[in-house]
Formats: sequence, C-alpha cells, structure tokens
Amino acid sequence: MYKIILFIIGGFFILINTSQAQTGPAFTNGNTILISIEGSERNYEFTSQSMLVRYNRNTQKLECILNISTLEAANNASPLSMIQDIFYLARFPELLIEIEAPVEKINAGNLSTETMGRRTRVFFQDVINEQILPILFTPENQALIFSTSFDMLLDQYQVQLPAKYMPMLTGRIMVSIQNARWLDNRPH
Repeated sequence: MYKIILFIIGGFFILINTSQAQTGPAFTNGNTILISIEGSERNYEFTSQSMLVRYNRNTQKLECILNISTLEAANNASPLSMIQDIFYLARFPELLIEIEAPVEKINAGNLSTETMGRRTRVFFQDVINEQILPILFTPENQALIFSTSFDMLLDQYQVQLPAKYMPMLTGRIMVSIQNARWLDNRPH
C-alpha cells in the first residue's frame, strides 16, 4: 500500500512539472554585441556574435541573452579574464536585456524604420536597471532588426567589482547592439 501511495504521489509531481514546463518562442542567434569597459588609460573591448534574441509575446518584449563565455577580446589590450571577473561569470553566466517592443506596430505590420524611446531592463549580476533607451527599429519581411547603444554605470547597479580592477577602471561599461535580428519563424 505504501509503495502504491508513493507511486501515485510521484506521478502527480511529474505531471505538475511537465505541465509547468513551457516551450517559449525560438531564439534567433548570430547577433552581435560589443561591450567596452572604460579604463582610466584605455578602453577594454569585447565582442560576441552569439547573442540570442527572441520576442516574448506574453511580456511584449524583445529578450536578448548573452552568454558571457562567448565574449572574445576585440583587441590585444583586452584580457578575457577581465570580462569574466567583472561579470562574475561563475555566478552570473548571462547578461539579459529586455526591450519593450512596439507590439502595436509589429502586429499592424506598419512599422517603418524609426528610432523610438523604449523601456529597457538590463539584468547585470542579478541587479536590474531600468531606463528609457533610443532603439532603432527596422522592419524586414518576417523579421525585426534593431540597434541600440547604452551605458551601464556600475554605481547605479551597486554591483561588486573585483578590487584588482578598481584603480584601472572608471566604472562605466558601454554596450552596443548593432543590427540584431529577431526572426518570426512561426508558420503563417
């Protein structure tokens, strides 16, 4: 009897977990991001062509996910260990950027190339910073292309910066996303 009850309870939990698991919309990969860390003597630049982008219809936001381990030094003066240390790669492996998308124009199909101020949330070391950023949206057949640049001031995030970098950095990180693409690959 005891085994039957355990079997039923176990099956119930499996059903709950399976029903809660949702498959969200697919990500579009191959998007480029440039991260420049301002130093007192020079900037340290890193780039990745592996940023993922998807449009979340529930939140009506573009979601950009960057796996920090995909960043590469853009020049010889930018040590990879710096970006991994500053982003605390072991504890926070991703940088998440959410951008309010012009859903009314996307759905209406009348979006033209234009720069729009959109509420954007940046999740850095588990700290959220929300701001209005200018986003350049460019429509394409079954796709949305967007670009933006913004600063992350570390004192606004109240994040931990490794002590060895404090004398050489200003606390400003510049982020640039150029021509990132979300592809609407749903059947039409």
